[in-house]
Amino acid sequence: LPARPQEKKGLTTEEAARVREINELAAKAVKSFQGGDYEDSRNYFTQLLQHDDRALLGLGLSYFNLGDYESAARFLEDAAAEGIDEFQSRKFLAFAYYRMDDLDNSQLQAGAALAIRQDAELTGLIERLGREQPVQENFIEERTLHFKVIFDGYEHSGISTMVLNILEDAYDSVGSRMNNYPDGTITVILYSGNDFYDTTRLPVWSGGSYDGKIRVPVRGLGEAEAETLRKVLYHEYTHALVYSITPRCPLWINEGLAMVMSGETRRRVGQALPLNTLERTFPMSSEGTGRLAYDVSYSAVNFLIENHGLYSLTEYLDALGRGEGQDEAFQSAFYMTYNEFLRDWGK
Repeated sequence: LPARPQEKKGLTTEEAARVREINELAAKAVKSFQGGDYEDSRNYFTQLLQHDDRALLGLGLSYFNLGDYESAARFLEDAAAEGIDEFQSRKFLAFAYYRMDDLDNSQLQAGAALAIRQDAELTGLIERLGREQPVQENFIEERTLHFKVIFDGYEHSGISTMVLNILEDAYDSVGSRMNNYPDGTITVILYSGNDFYDTTRLPVWSGGSYDGKIRVPVRGLGEAEAETLRKVLYHEYTHALVYSITPRCPLWINEGLAMVMSGETRRRVGQALPLNTLERTFPMSSEGTGRLAYDVSYSAVNFLIENHGLYSLTEYLDALGRGEGQDEAFQSAFYMTYNEFLRDWGK
């Protein structure tokens, strides 16, 4: 983020007051960004840009975290051209282009950033692009107001309309239940055969994924397959909605909520796996342990909804999105701290 301008000796009273005003504006922008309030940081950096080109980077990063990747790319391109922390500018340009499905420009920017400095996330992106580009080389796309579906026109021409209809239903249904309707367009990629597993590196029992894009393997058009597809799309769309509110949601809440919203039913269990081990990753080495992690998450989220209401859970997510801490956000929604719930529930 840009440094604040410094007051200099010899300034007039009016000039010194102006520098202090810019300093205060920069401090507000940085504080908002670091606190996760990206709408405020975007507004502050927009004002700051009138006085300091270094605000281009902060503005681009704010838009990136708001999910507006086209605006992010525009300001990050300008930041890179001006040489404003070129590594960070090009790194996030690579991810912004990736989210916009411009894989060629994503690879170009990732390579440019890696030429400046080595970075594990960019190396991972280059590897992912190497898997995705051959698969998607001849894919086509269809759009609605809220979704873009990318698919093999030969393999999936009969299913793309069904997928878009299900997704728009999910947008309305899940949105009304959670009182949240994300802006922007969500990308959905349909895969054939083993392409999904080769691309995502997920176990073969996985039904779909969300990593900024919804990815789904398609396994036929029968009645049973259509119902499974509906549940998978509702599940993954819920992840997209949660991410649009906050990227800081613990994984067990994210997965449990996605199962509830999709109408999945799981067996009710206690804290057979500690919830604090399911905050960032699930144990996926075996199907049995992986499914147990989903059972625990489903049970804990159902407990919260049944005892406090879905409204309280959405309040919690909104508080995280405003930058509140886990304990503070959880306590304001559920009248106990996050750590108290981790310690006491289901034991």
